[in-house]
Amino acid sequence: MRTRTSAVLAVCLVVAALVAGGCFSAHSTRTYTGQIVSKGAEKKIQIGKTTKDRLITVLGNPTEAKPLGEGVELLKYEGTEEVANASQTAFVGGARETVRRRVTHYYEVEGGVVARHWKDSVCLQKDSKINAP
Repeated sequence: MRTRTSAVLAVCLVVAALVAGGCFSAHSTRTYTGQIVSKGAEKKIQIGKTTKDRLITVLGNPTEAKPLGEGVELLKYEGTEEVANASQTAFVGGARETVRRRVTHYYEVEGGVVARHWKDSVCLQKDSKINAP
């Protein structure tokens, strides 16, 4: 009797694992437009050391360059990031969320060297949708 119970339990566990494994899926995609500054590129820029020429070599031409005064310039790098997350279950349905945000990096260059850096992020759109099975 004990062997039969163990066999039934083993079969139930295998069936549960197969059902659960095929019932849920999730994925995420990221799309970038404009001039996105990656974390790797951002780490290459050192305040007080990196020259304007090196900054442009690493990041490319800025979206906008604005003189602030004698020997001071503000370089702006602006891009958009869209993240779409989707999940689906066989019995409950699914959900999709999309978030689009604008990311702007500012580099203040003084005397030909990066003096300051800051980043601004603004949520432009957030959509959520739940689907029935």
